[in-house]
Parts: sequence; C-alpha cells; structure tokens
Amino acid sequence: MNRFTLFLLSSIALLSAPAVRADSHGVPISSLAHAHGIAFATNPAAGVILATHHGVYNVDDAGQAILISQPDDFMGFTRVQGDRFIASGHPVQGGNMGVLLSENAGADWDRIADGSNGPVDFHAMSVSAADRQTVYGLYGGIQVSQDGGESWTQTGPGAPDTIDIAAAPDSRGSVYAGTRSGLMFSDDFGASWALQGPEGVPVTAVEASSTGTVYAFFAGAGLFARNSDGKWSALSESFGNQVMLHIALDEASPDRMASVLDDGSVLLSSDGGVTWRALGS
Repeated sequence: MNRFTLFLLSSIALLSAPAVRADSHGVPISSLAHAHGIAFATNPAAGVILATHHGVYNVDDAGQAILISQPDDFMGFTRVQGDRFIASGHPVQGGNMGVLLSENAGADWDRIADGSNGPVDFHAMSVSAADRQTVYGLYGGIQVSQDGGESWTQTGPGAPDTIDIAAAPDSRGSVYAGTRSGLMFSDDFGASWALQGPEGVPVTAVEASSTGTVYAFFAGAGLFARNSDGKWSALSESFGNQVMLHIALDEASPDRMASVLDDGSVLLSSDGGVTWRALGS
C-alpha cells in the first residue's frame, strides 16, 4: 500500500486523538489533531485560524494555539467574507452537524441548514468569489447552495475520488475538484467534469484566488499555479513525499499563503508559494 493510499484511508477514517484543550497561554500547534481547514485572521497580527478535529483555534506566529470554539470536529471550514465562516462536521457526542455559520471568525456557530439528504457532513466546502451566496459542499456528490447556505441542491455525483473542491472566481457555476486522477473542472455547478492538467497525478488540495489564479498541489510533484491565461507554472517542488491537504490565501496580501501538510505541519509563505516556513519556527 503506497503512501498516498495510506493518506486517503487515514483522512477518510479520521482517526481520533485525545482532545487538547488550550488554556489562556495556548498549546503548541504540534499537539493538535487533524486540521480540516485554515484561514488567515482578518487582523494580520492575530495569525491564522485552524479548524481541527477538536475545535477551532487561533494560532499565533510562535505556533501557540488557543481554542476559541466548542471542541467539535469542524469539517469543510471556509471563509465566506471577513470574519464570516461556514463549516460542517461532527459534534462531540457524534452524528453530523449539518451546515454551520459563524459571524465571529469561528468562535460561535449557528446551525443554518441540514443540507440535501442531511444532516450532512461536508468534508470540503467552497464559497464562490463571483457570488458569495453560492456555496459548494462535498457530501455524497456535489451540493450547491445559492442563498448563503440556507438551502441546498444535489447537482451531481461529483468527480470520482474527489479530495478537495474550490469554486472558480469568475463564474458562480464553475468549480474545481482535486481528485486521485487529477484536477477536474465543471462549469455547470458540478453536473459534469473535464480534466484540467496532467492525468493520473493526484491533486490533494486546490484553491482559487479572487483574481483568477488557481493553485493545485500535485502529489509527488509540488505546488503549481495556473493564471487566467491557462498556463501552469511550478511554484514549489520541494515537498518530497509530503502532501498539502489545505491551502489558504490572504486576499488582503496576495503573496501570503498558508497550508496544512499531511503530517499536521502548518506552513506559511510570503512570496506567493515559492518558499515556505513552518509556523512557529
């Protein structure tokens, strides 16, 4: 069994670890279990926001994490705009949480919908920069909301073996999917898919900027970017056997990026993804 298959199985199984509760002084980021999403805080001095198997944390530049939410398993964590976030996942007592909305950067959450055939557990979600009311979710295929997450429609089965999704920035009906077979693209809300880029190379994380650049991590190859002209360029090829699971962009500062690796490391880049350093180093 190869490394990538092991990664997929462990991600799907979501192997549990003892919950780590941070006090006012925080805990090392290395002690957190299963990061399921990352975003930059709106205040640059506040570091990053990390959604994990045991709650949402604020993590400072020294790598100290403070729990700010209830210790639930937050999946599909993604920014709507500003301090408004949407997510899904599992409560501590088990089951699915449906669709959750936070108005204060992940500290407090309200359940706003069950999703289609729910309550859902979206493992990936993405908000369209073309229309912030359009939200995509991955659960039994592709689901789409066109009213900010309050109602959902199943639009298609999804690309086979989808790992991550990212709404395209130029059309609310367009979405990318990182899959075991490569990067896929749909322009009909996920009803049909076409390959974008090399075939047979797994894409473990995909993100799109509001300016039109698409970032994709190809397992074994590295992080690549495709500009609005459709041309791919290699940003960083130094990850070896490690893979990115999540990518965050700082829309206020385009050269700032953050990522989560399969070993739990959180990396930061200040040059558009060319070089990276571990948070806390």
